[in-house]
Amino acid sequence: MLRNAPGRTRHEEQGFALVELLVVMVLLGILAAIALPTLLSKQDTGKDATAKSNARNLVSKVSSCHTETDDFTLCDSEAELTAATGGAIDLPYGAGPNQAEVEDATSDSYTVAARSDATSGGATHKFLIEIDLNSPQKRTCTPKGEGGCGEGGNW
Repeated sequence: MLRNAPGRTRHEEQGFALVELLVVMVLLGILAAIALPTLLSKQDTGKDATAKSNARNLVSKVSSCHTETDDFTLCDSEAELTAATGGAIDLPYGAGPNQAEVEDATSDSYTVAARSDATSGGATHKFLIEIDLNSPQKRTCTPKGEGGCGEGGNW
């Protein structure tokens, strides 16, 4: 038989009090309320990183095509890029979420737009790389200050 500690009865050692359980549950709720927004913003940042990678990869494909054609207007569609590179471009091409496409191509400039799966206030995160043979590369994004987009709208 088990003996009780001096001054304690078996009835006092049966488990946790309701108040103790409630305090633990409240503390866990507070910790979850603090951690959840942080984790969700990191998820959006990861989705934005995929879109940025798609944009950079498409810029590489267009540059490679431009080497052959010497005209960006001949490298602004998926079919033209596929023909110029001799095979599939191996990235999601288009205007939808998690895709990238060439916009506004001229003979010496073009813009690549990539959209993320992440949204802020109903707006899809969009990342642009503007290439002009006569000026430095520009990288802009919307919405500013959200996910992988800096406060100034640059990345």
